Amino acid sequence: MKQLLLFVIILVAVNIALSFYFYKVSVRNHKLYKQDRVFHSSEDQIDLLVMGHSRPFRAIDETQFDNIVNFCSGGESNVHTYYKLKYVLEQSGKNVETVILPAGFGSFNLDDPSLISNSFYWKKYVDYLELSEVSNDFSTYTSIWLKSKVIPWYEYPYLKLSLETGDFDLKISKEKYQNGSAEEKYKMARMILDRAVANSQFYDSVSSIYLNKTIELCKNSDCKLVFVKYPVTSSYKKAMNEIVDEKELSELAIRIEEIIDKEGITLLDHQDMWLENDDHFLDPQHLNEDGKKAFSKLLKSEIARLD
Repeated sequence: MKQLLLFVIILVAVNIALSFYFYKVSVRNHKLYKQDRVFHSSEDQIDLLVMGHSRPFRAIDETQFDNIVNFCSGGESNVHTYYKLKYVLEQSGKNVETVILPAGFGSFNLDDPSLISNSFYWKKYVDYLELSEVSNDFSTYTSIWLKSKVIPWYEYPYLKLSLETGDFDLKISKEKYQNGSAEEKYKMARMILDRAVANSQFYDSVSSIYLNKTIELCKNSDCKLVFVKYPVTSSYKKAMNEIVDEKELSELAIRIEEIIDKEGITLLDHQDMWLENDDHFLDPQHLNEDGKKAFSKLLKSEIARLD
């Protein structure tokens, strides 16, 4: 009995030590936490809050706006965004006038890997138990919730691998993107889509539920909501249409847009505006510095007309 008790004590002590090391050393300077610090250092009054995945993160030139905060993160689905926005509007102490959210390819996909792989960060925002009920997937999200609470360091091997390898191949491709052939650009777009979106599900019913929850959240907080479809390249659109039938994709997108339109919310659609202008892109789906400046100038004028 004493040996068993000693074993349990040692096990608990090791777990505490590993958890401490994980948070204080391994993930302390993770980019997600850095973005949190930037958000919390912003003014209490925020005129424009941009949230979502990496497309809006890369598309917004903050120097062109008077009072804007870019609180986006790579791979952030609208499920992520709902919970993070809920924290911002209800607990952060910030007063947000307008929220800008993405509405294009991949914006409404529950099965994004980062919702699972970065639970050490998302657990402070995402209510995994509620998500398990809404999605009717109790095993996945209850397991994530339990592991993130009890053994948060379980993600260390994945985190270490991502820090060591990152998106090295993608970075190399980005350097060659402008000079690449049409076929090379298509292959890169296909690689991005295969990595970013699990199971080729670009819209799903659970994400639609969270879209409605987000709209209701903003209504209750007296916060204006604007959706934006950010520009992509022709190679990205071609790759998308090869993964999901163009007609099916169009029908799924219409369902999302019907929800937005029914609530009288503005949707700014710039998805196809630069299909033949690769000079504005860093890669098939992200704007470069020139594209960012041009797009931000356009977006600023559009937002001003909505007031």
